[in-house]
Amino acid sequence: MDILGQHVMHGKYGVGVVVEISAEKIIVDFNGYTTTFLFPDAFEKHLKAVDVEFSKCVADALTEKASREAASNRETVRDYAKPEYSRQTELGYTINPLLGERSKTITFSSESDAFLVIGYLSAPNRISSIEAEVPMDGRNREFERLFPGQPYRPIMLSYTPSGMPNKLSPQFRINLSNITNCPRVLRDNLGVGNGSCAARINKSRFVVTLVQKYGFQFGDRQNRDQIREIAERAGHLDDFIRGLAL
Repeated sequence: MDILGQHVMHGKYGVGVVVEISAEKIIVDFNGYTTTFLFPDAFEKHLKAVDVEFSKCVADALTEKASREAASNRETVRDYAKPEYSRQTELGYTINPLLGERSKTITFSSESDAFLVIGYLSAPNRISSIEAEVPMDGRNREFERLFPGQPYRPIMLSYTPSGMPNKLSPQFRINLSNITNCPRVLRDNLGVGNGSCAARINKSRFVVTLVQKYGFQFGDRQNRDQIREIAERAGHLDDFIRGLAL
């Protein structure tokens, strides 16, 4: 169907007419005010097609977009217990739709070093909190599905001066109250703290992986026994205990 000339509804600008569309953007004229939106993303929350046939086209475009994103997020999860696992151990090697391609992790020279750091972070009075900030655009529901009952701070979205919605990404960080005897690999990846926070870990993929796979939890309480059990199952209890004692 011819999309040009189709009417759309916007919560702020009212009824508009489509004047241009491409694979990635749609330009709408709202009674003399012309603005650009991402396509088909804007129809997830900000725009609504008036015509039934146009609504079907939008639904098909959203379905295709979701399929592409699912394919791009599909990664091979490595089994840390297998001997062929690379010596370049990335604890951030995990699948999570909340993480973008640019999400950062921490790379270790061996699994032993990785579990040493896990033990270090598990020590009493080491972590003051693990924070999650999640946009209220549907990704908040994904967070609640993946981490039921765990706390997060909602990010409220708004429009930029150009009329485009803010594209805020989820943010994940660890606040450390004590970095005494911090292992070198972790110290090299610390961000600046403030007040009672001695330092921060701002590597989102690393933070999410600790929660998703290694027994850590968002909030201000950690279950050390649960984390220890995971280290033991992985065959790295001694490394965990060495890190715990630092």
